[in-house]
Amino acid sequence: MGENELNEILGSFKDAIDLLLSKVESLEERLEGCNADVKKLSETLYDEVLAPAQSYLENEAKEERFGDFKEKYGAQYEPFNKSLGAITGDADYDATRRAFDEFDSMPEPKDADAYVEESVKGLADQIAEVKEAFGLAQDSEVTLKPEADGTQTVESDGEEVAKIDENGNVEEVADKAAESDENKDEAPGKQEELNFDEDEESDEEKSDESPEDVEKYEKELEEALK
Repeated sequence: MGENELNEILGSFKDAIDLLLSKVESLEERLEGCNADVKKLSETLYDEVLAPAQSYLENEAKEERFGDFKEKYGAQYEPFNKSLGAITGDADYDATRRAFDEFDSMPEPKDADAYVEESVKGLADQIAEVKEAFGLAQDSEVTLKPEADGTQTVESDGEEVAKIDENGNVEEVADKAAESDENKDEAPGKQEELNFDEDEESDEEKSDESPEDVEKYEKELEEALK
């Protein structure tokens, strides 16, 4: 076999190898594109299908646990709703839901009966402290009344005791009865109480003065007026 024939054979092999390499590169590029498509499809599948489904199932399970919690302990929290709603400025305050959410999110499981007992006592102490701060009777009922201007009025047994503005700031309302008494004290035209004892004493002192003393006093007064 001559040299030329060998070169031709080797050239043919080289062309075939180059063609194969070109095809392999093309396949790699297509494979990379497929991998990107698969990754995008996986993300879409998780974000739009699997994650919402998982969230839905978790919420359903949580609501089922809340239903059991409310059925067993809800009656103990119900009396706090109005008072805590007035304190927090939340007209839809649900003490049972708040307690359950805290209990359910605990990293370490806790006995439910013990938790509820401690929680209810804490809420009662909190309300007692607020009533004491406002000077309210411990057996008074505190409620929250939404106003048209976006503020809320805190009432105790129907009497306004505080205002909550749009930002949640609480402003205590002054005691109307005390305010009324102050206005009466400061009202113009109020007659001072007469002390007749002092007048009587003054008259008695004057009657003890002798005619000479009176004459002397009159002269001194005339000299002072000159």
